[in-house]
Amino acid sequence: MRRILPPIVLAALIAANWLVFLDATPRSLQAGRVLEARESILSFLNGGTFPDALAVRDYLQARHLSQGAEAHQTLRCGHRPADQMLACRSIQAMISSYDKVAPPEQRGDGVLPMLRGSSGHVAVQVRSLAAEAPMIIDTGSMATILPALLHDAVVRPLRTTRVSNLGRPMTLELVRAHPLQLGDTLLPNWIAARSAAGFQREGVLGLDVIYALGGVEFRPRKEEVAFLGGECASGSAKPFAFVNGAVIADVLIDGQTHRALLDTGSVRTFVFDERAGQGQVRVGSDFGDASIAGRIVSGQVEVGGLSHRLQVVRISSRAAFVEGTTALVGADMLLSGKVFGLCFEPGRYWIE
Repeated sequence: MRRILPPIVLAALIAANWLVFLDATPRSLQAGRVLEARESILSFLNGGTFPDALAVRDYLQARHLSQGAEAHQTLRCGHRPADQMLACRSIQAMISSYDKVAPPEQRGDGVLPMLRGSSGHVAVQVRSLAAEAPMIIDTGSMATILPALLHDAVVRPLRTTRVSNLGRPMTLELVRAHPLQLGDTLLPNWIAARSAAGFQREGVLGLDVIYALGGVEFRPRKEEVAFLGGECASGSAKPFAFVNGAVIADVLIDGQTHRALLDTGSVRTFVFDERAGQGQVRVGSDFGDASIAGRIVSGQVEVGGLSHRLQVVRISSRAAFVEGTTALVGADMLLSGKVFGLCFEPGRYWIE
């Protein structure tokens, strides 16, 4: 016999499932399961109270990372009250712009010569229709940022967004770009970014391209970089958390555990140290050099089982770090061994 649940019990079950769903949605994104997160967050936005600023942010991050993937159901606005309609239509327009991006055309083995940028960053050469420039492969940036030399690739501006760089707020303009060529790999069109500050000689290839090309492996001893096409390491790989657009892992610095950003876009490793003092340290940045309060002291850094002694920049302000972290591990550590690799679905990194 079919039994009908009393309304109060049914409401309780719906509420319980709603809470589980709310908890599961960010977990899938944090695990690097971008496509799963993209679908589940959209279902939440379509079925729940709108707008939910954090869910919208997570959804747009997932859409930016997965641009070029197949289009899917969009945000529904027709049933929204009038005071939500403008915001809903605006988000619809953003989603639509990502649905127009073609997937990368990856040919060959994805291996490119490793270049060294002006500050020692690892870069690859990228061509637009009429120019070429080195672009830093930056696991600390979710967006690909065009250098001034490649601004000819901009088709049209889309919208502006704000980012933080060493605790400094910066503005980026998202743009639709003409084809970009990385060796034998073509990005037929892409939603990239440009900045009014910095990036005169070099740009940034961010996690959006790394995700689209199926992961990346740096091989400094061979002086090459490989885009993996989804063939990611398994046995030696360790999970990372993808939080607010940042790749986060637990590391050891002088025997103390820190939540750290894994950032090949930084040539140095930084750690929060409230005893660092107020001396000024000059550090390089894509957006322009900055002076921050701290000092440089030798320290033992261990990531994924690989350990080295480095000159670590110790900073006395938490504001310079990604929220929820107390360290940033840069290329001086990540590229000190034979390989450093990163891929998604789920999020994994490996270093040796």
